[in-house]
Amino acid sequence: MSSSSRKSLQGGYCGYPEGSCAFESTDCNDGTVFKSSRMMQGSPERAHGGVCLLKETALSKEVGSCVSRTSMACSPNEESCVGYGNYVGEETGCTVAETKFGRCGNRCSWSPSDCEVGEDWTFPVEDCTCDRVRVGACLRDGFPYCAVSKDSCDSLTSWHSPLNVTETANVRCYLCQEKKTTNSYSSSTIVVVGVNTVAGDGGATLPSIATYSGASKNKSILFYGILGGLLGILLLLSIFALLRTRAVVNEMKRHKPEEKPQKKKKIDNTSLSQPPKSVLMGDFSSEQDDISVLSKEDGKDGSV
Repeated sequence: MSSSSRKSLQGGYCGYPEGSCAFESTDCNDGTVFKSSRMMQGSPERAHGGVCLLKETALSKEVGSCVSRTSMACSPNEESCVGYGNYVGEETGCTVAETKFGRCGNRCSWSPSDCEVGEDWTFPVEDCTCDRVRVGACLRDGFPYCAVSKDSCDSLTSWHSPLNVTETANVRCYLCQEKKTTNSYSSSTIVVVGVNTVAGDGGATLPSIATYSGASKNKSILFYGILGGLLGILLLLSIFALLRTRAVVNEMKRHKPEEKPQKKKKIDNTSLSQPPKSVLMGDFSSEQDDISVLSKEDGKDGSV
């Protein structure tokens, strides 16, 4: 037998009036028709439960938790909590993506029901993330539809355990897709789930998936890294231009001839406040001349 191929699980669908994704028929309310992943093949992505086939939907599927007096652990089912604590439903906000699953012997598993004879159940196990959890499959005409239990199958398929499906169909089924070397479901992939109303399905509500993968995160890191590098280069160029300008200015100052400061003429304040002596003397002598001329004329008149 050639080496087995790897497949990952696709979800089923709880139809009207519930309109939600499910891994097992027991996830649906009473009176709601469960459609297996086989029956959902070919459904439109955004209507009639087609979104349940997406790999991201499996990651965002809510699960319950095991609660003890001192701790809590996300758990996919009540059976996993045996020996740990009490099982609490899906109100705790746990998802498949963040759950640490149990282990049958050395094999990460969905529940203790998957353990073979001689395998012990351990829960939770730190490295048993959903991409490592082996699950079974529902087979139809030899084709496997990966599933977590026999409650995932429809009336036209047969249930095969995780090890048996590998022997029968030469396929290894896992709960989630294999992690890429550059991505991580737990750290670099964020799945946001909203609710859409589908008019064509009796007003049923379906999950709306918005996925932010590790690839987009890496692109953001690359973008901001390039932007930071460009800003750093611009800063260095600005500093270089400033230093260069200062060097040129200093060089020009060094070679520029020194200008001798012009001496300012000192103004004698006394010359401004007093008139020149020559002017005063000139005026006095002119008056003396006039007096002498008059005296001479008087003399002449007397002699006559």
